[in-house]
Amino acid sequence: MKRAIVLVVALALSAPSLAQESPFTEDFHLGEITFGLFQTDTDTLSSKFLEYRDIPDGATLPFFRLFGKKGEFRYSLVGQYLQQTDQQYLYRLEGSKIRVFGQFNKIPHRFGNSGRTLNQLTSPGVREVSDTLQQSFQDTIANQFAANPLGVNFAFLDNLVQPSLDAANFVDLELTRSRNNVDVRINPEESVDISLAYFHEKRFGDRAAAGTSFGFSNVVETPEPVDYVTEDIGAKVELARDWGVVRGSVNYNSFEDNIPVLIWDNPWRAVDTTSPTAYIAPGSGSIDASSRGRMSNPPDNKAINGTIGTTLKLPANTRVTANATFGMWTQDETPFIPHSINSSITEPLVATDLSALPALQLDNGQINVNSQSIYLYSRPAANALSFRASFRRYDLDNQTPRYEFPLGYVRFDATFEEIPRISVPYAYTTNRLDLTAAYDFGPATLEGGYSYETFDRTFRETEETTENGVNVTAIVRASDSVHVRATYELASRDFDEYEFERSEHASYLHAEGIALLPETRRFDQAARDTDRFRAQVELTPGGGDVMIAFGYTLRKYDYTETDYGLIDWKSDAVSVDVDYAPAGTWNAYGYYSRDKISSFQRGRQSGAVVSTNPLDDWTHDIDDIADTFGGGANVGLVPDKADLRVWTRYQNVDGNDDIAVPPGSIRGPAVSIPNFDDTELFTLLGEVEYHITTQWSFAIGGFFEDYNIDDALTNGLTVGRDDFVGNYVPGSFFLGADNADYQAKVGYLRLAYRW
Repeated sequence: MKRAIVLVVALALSAPSLAQESPFTEDFHLGEITFGLFQTDTDTLSSKFLEYRDIPDGATLPFFRLFGKKGEFRYSLVGQYLQQTDQQYLYRLEGSKIRVFGQFNKIPHRFGNSGRTLNQLTSPGVREVSDTLQQSFQDTIANQFAANPLGVNFAFLDNLVQPSLDAANFVDLELTRSRNNVDVRINPEESVDISLAYFHEKRFGDRAAAGTSFGFSNVVETPEPVDYVTEDIGAKVELARDWGVVRGSVNYNSFEDNIPVLIWDNPWRAVDTTSPTAYIAPGSGSIDASSRGRMSNPPDNKAINGTIGTTLKLPANTRVTANATFGMWTQDETPFIPHSINSSITEPLVATDLSALPALQLDNGQINVNSQSIYLYSRPAANALSFRASFRRYDLDNQTPRYEFPLGYVRFDATFEEIPRISVPYAYTTNRLDLTAAYDFGPATLEGGYSYETFDRTFRETEETTENGVNVTAIVRASDSVHVRATYELASRDFDEYEFERSEHASYLHAEGIALLPETRRFDQAARDTDRFRAQVELTPGGGDVMIAFGYTLRKYDYTETDYGLIDWKSDAVSVDVDYAPAGTWNAYGYYSRDKISSFQRGRQSGAVVSTNPLDDWTHDIDDIADTFGGGANVGLVPDKADLRVWTRYQNVDGNDDIAVPPGSIRGPAVSIPNFDDTELFTLLGEVEYHITTQWSFAIGGFFEDYNIDDALTNGLTVGRDDFVGNYVPGSFFLGADNADYQAKVGYLRLAYRW
């Protein structure tokens, strides 16, 4: 994000010089190019260091800028991080009646390096284990199961697989996003504005997959293949008149997935088998399973959206803006996959047979989206009183047909469950009304408001929730150097009825017993009270050389009728920013913030039957605190010759999950998690730039980063950690890709030429 901001600023800096040129001035062509030499040193393979960026070793071209004027046209072209995986380009062409703006970005995202897996990529979307290795593991497990089923346990499986894992394939989990977008604005006359836009994004690579499992005792974390393209084409027309503006737009969006299906091998089996308990294999209860797994990736889909709107200028400083949008989202091209890839499941249907499905592909999958909004603002002439009113309705109408699976479904590609199911086309409608009145007393402004929101859902526990809120805002301008703004909001949400089993039953052809406590409430529908408070204080003493800003934000949700589920959630943040810029050749700035998020939830451990014993309860009391310090300075060492820039930042995140069970519980003793995603990052950057001539400048700089993570979820799964235990743990194969601690030092030389 910081790099994108730098690029946009570079283009903006060239734009004013172009815009200020009179059409009668002579043509001109200016530019700048930077040559760089980088040296990087890191002590680990952690992907965090280059998670969203690329830092090269050796010579590179980090930046260039061209801008100028030819005839009536002004142009600008900016590029940075050339030859890197995070390269970016911006271009702009502007004439009297046409303007073109475009950009190209490559954005890497590295999730982890050097993960270990027994699977090898053999074709797009297919990862396989050696047939010989699969057969060897299957035979060894079968022999042990025949001799002593209890011997098929973690110790046995771990001893069996570790030699192969030690020699396993390494895989880096990363993907790249390549984005192109072009915007063209045409003004055939002063009152008409036509905009055309095109967006194209391609994502390619791998990320860690969720859901690649053969059962509760055999999760196989697998790299998820990503290879898809998103395109959007849009057109907008705006007509301005003395009485207001009329506008209309249309957008067409398409998503195409080049890898619709992911297939991965089961390390433990070479031959498909099934049994009623296959979903708990391999273990003392069963060693049956599918030799492969299969799942769908996001399917191809399309969307078309149209909007029409107007802004009307009315008497008494009044404006009314209204918009109506209609969208149609469709998905009916990608074929379904069969019930299962397990060839041994032949009763009560052949699971690998496409004809056993209720349809071969989605028939007219469609969601219609309608949105209407109206906004009114009025400030009567010579009156300090003002009003704002807005209303928005959003309706997501899911017209996708429902499909019945009357015989049941396949669980984990392992066993057929004769539990009839049906697909669920979820939909919802929201309405929101906001009313605000404000009065300006001169040095102070007082504002009060009311909000009302309804949320109608289908196939959820509630049919309708309603929320009422009031808010008050005070703005005080005590003097030219003291500004204060504070807002407090109080809201309450309730529901018409709450049927805890409704959502679960919606996906069953015949109502089944629900292993869910009747007292449980889902947090997005539960009754709750909301408190929000925001305060900002800006001080500019000393004639504006110093700027000090204080901020505080509080959000608090109390779920007032909830015994189980999320009980309360709270977030509060405090910040202070200081900027000192005296008249001279230097300025300095600093900031500090503390963010704290806490939540409390209660649950009850149950099996196939809901427990009625309070001793089976458990609670999570979670706190996350993030402290961030930072600052920097820009110093003119020698006027018009040498400049120094320094910047530093330190952030410490301390998370804690306090887990508790009632006294006397057989579930105890509870073990809390003090290292709940604890992270620490320190960065120090410095640069000195020397202007050799008006055309040439030279810079030397570098930065240091130190990152540490202590996370209970990944400890022991990353090679290089002192507590490394391997990529196989009870019931699961993990990739263990390295995104852990690192310490890095980067130095660079930069030579810039301007003409």
